[in-house]
Amino acid sequence: MKSIHIHVTKFDTPFNKEINFKTINRLKIDKFDSEQRNRFFLEKLSVFSQLKYLELKCDRFYRYDASILIDGYTWENFIRKNLPQLEIFKFFFATYVFHINIKEFIKTFMTEFWLIEKKWYVTWNYDSINNFLYLYTVPYSNDQFIFDGKLFHQESTAKINDMLNVHYLILRNISKLTISNDRFPNIQILEIDSISTDVDYNQLNLILNLSSIQTIIIKNEIDSELFFDILKKHQRKISIDISYIDLMNILRIRDFIDVQFKQVEQLKIDHFQLLKSEKKDTIYLCKVFPNIKQLIMNYSDSWKVIPVLLWNLKKLSFLSMSTSDEMSLFQDMHESAIFEWLIEQSGGKLKKNNFYYEMSKYTFRLIID
Repeated sequence: MKSIHIHVTKFDTPFNKEINFKTINRLKIDKFDSEQRNRFFLEKLSVFSQLKYLELKCDRFYRYDASILIDGYTWENFIRKNLPQLEIFKFFFATYVFHINIKEFIKTFMTEFWLIEKKWYVTWNYDSINNFLYLYTVPYSNDQFIFDGKLFHQESTAKINDMLNVHYLILRNISKLTISNDRFPNIQILEIDSISTDVDYNQLNLILNLSSIQTIIIKNEIDSELFFDILKKHQRKISIDISYIDLMNILRIRDFIDVQFKQVEQLKIDHFQLLKSEKKDTIYLCKVFPNIKQLIMNYSDSWKVIPVLLWNLKKLSFLSMSTSDEMSLFQDMHESAIFEWLIEQSGGKLKKNNFYYEMSKYTFRLIID
């Protein structure tokens, strides 16, 4: 046996003496229990004396002695003494820190051992409000990253904080001043929670490759200029997840200009409110996104929008609607009449043998061949 991949471990039980740990040159631990004493963890780790590859992840330290695992001097001495063959070292540690001098901790990872001999670079994201520290090697090894411009103070020994492994990026409280030296070249899902109007497309594209995005999730109101630029310059298929109010506000700000985003094939809308909108707004929405194949409408207040969608979305193949527990989606229609009603209201799109639907009191799904 040359490689071990451990998903969860406590390292609190004796090792099997029959295992020859000196034959193992690759060790990956996805999560280890931080309730144990961390010096004991290092003691256990020392039995893997021939390691060439080591990867460690711990999402949260709770013990007060966690500081020894975020100290570069400790790791340097431990590796020189116990893991002399180690070539690749990756880690991600997250811990509460109190009364810590970040500048002094940074110095422990700036020795000749780290920067010249091993060429191992690390980054600190420090949340001073919650006293929480994220420490990780570059490139960042996790597939999801939350960047909060209001909370994070970042330091790094790397010139560019390479985030090539991140596929899901969440942006919070981002402004022109918080744009960092992070690089996210492989983002597939971009979730925008809060972004200032002073950030334009070109500035955002400096830190992430916007053309690689497959899904964009809008959690709060976004500048209409930035939203339009992302879609206009995106040539690949893309999915959008947004609230109905935010989406309509964006379109209204642009005075419902004649524009089509044909690359959008999946649209998820939360809190759709037909009773508070005009039918022409829904028709315009269909014109803006003419190639929608999958439409998901959560917390919708009415099924009466279905005919408008069937008439205007020619490529629609899947429709999902849900409502709150306070009312039935088809509250004034008997289930036996729904099948014929769908055919009648579809403008010829639905035939008796080309669609299937399923429903409960609060959900409705329509699948079209």
